[in-house]
Amino acid sequence: MKKVMIFILIFCFLNSCNKEETRANSMVLETSNKPVLFVIAGQSNAEGAIFLNGLSLLQQAIPISSNELSNEERKRARAAVANSLGVFCEVEQPCIDNPAACPDTPFSLTAADVVVDELMRSSIDWRQITGAYQHPTVQLIAANYYNSNVSILDENGEEVDNENCTFLSENTTITGPFLERYTTTEVVPLGPGFGAETENGILSFGPELGFGLRVAQAMPNATILKVTMGGSSLNDSWRSSGTLYQALISETQKALNNTGSTLGGFVWFQGFNDQFEDAYCEPLPGKYEANLSQFIGNVKKDLSVPDLPIIIVEARNGGELPIIQQAQNAVAASDATVSLVVSKDLSECFHYGSGSQIIIGERSAEAMLALIKK
Repeated sequence: MKKVMIFILIFCFLNSCNKEETRANSMVLETSNKPVLFVIAGQSNAEGAIFLNGLSLLQQAIPISSNELSNEERKRARAAVANSLGVFCEVEQPCIDNPAACPDTPFSLTAADVVVDELMRSSIDWRQITGAYQHPTVQLIAANYYNSNVSILDENGEEVDNENCTFLSENTTITGPFLERYTTTEVVPLGPGFGAETENGILSFGPELGFGLRVAQAMPNATILKVTMGGSSLNDSWRSSGTLYQALISETQKALNNTGSTLGGFVWFQGFNDQFEDAYCEPLPGKYEANLSQFIGNVKKDLSVPDLPIIIVEARNGGELPIIQQAQNAVAASDATVSLVVSKDLSECFHYGSGSQIIIGERSAEAMLALIKK
């Protein structure tokens, strides 16, 4: 039976127990025909709250030529970026023409230019992605779950309402979140349609497309596993005793067994909901560094890969997210198996945009391949 390597998009790495084994496995991963699994995990941005029709707008507006854009071409490309932003980030035409007149708009000319210029010099053929697109070799498993909050149980095991912040962790326990999967359990060819659930057949996608196309250049027999829940916090939803974390570990192990793959890397794309409060109304931002460090340690231990390569997609700007950024940078700086991928230059929209997601995926793959070569 043909073996396949799986890549996890929280960015997981090789099954190795010592430096010599890690070096040997790295050599295997650099060999293009070996099957590998990559895991991508996180909240709505790992899930993908943007649409394929936005990518189509970019394909039409951005010239194929590598020549410098004319002023008119630049204007059309910027408008395409504005009209392809993620959910809840609609921009009115006057704000596209003059963002400075709309201080609260999620659109930035500077970010739009970064997206346009990076797409123009991209090493992957993102223009080939249409509704019917299926990658010829890269596979995808999407374990996307509906948003669900954790619950608080009293000493009798009864669920309580903590809306008024009256219950404390000393005499209660956290359970959940309740898991309801809305994506197929089947292994499918990499393609659009496996982002956030949409209506009327509109196709959505996340960073898996850009990641998969770039990884395929080095490892065409890759599989990508997504494990996501929109609105999930690291502190509550992804805690090691919770259902979502256990699903992450079990889905990864199942994917490895079913595909015969070697674990290649893990990508973590999360942080937005940890700028708020936990189930007990305690502020979360200051806890993120310790939580993230423990989370990464748990993933490596529970998957038995102590040197697992991990990519963290840095949070964008806004709100308390600079505290989350600092925590992510600190964790990456303290662990040689972890790299940070910047995303804050791509969008002011908290769901990014169609072009941004392609770029984030490609940047993450580049960083992953660099880690693997170390």
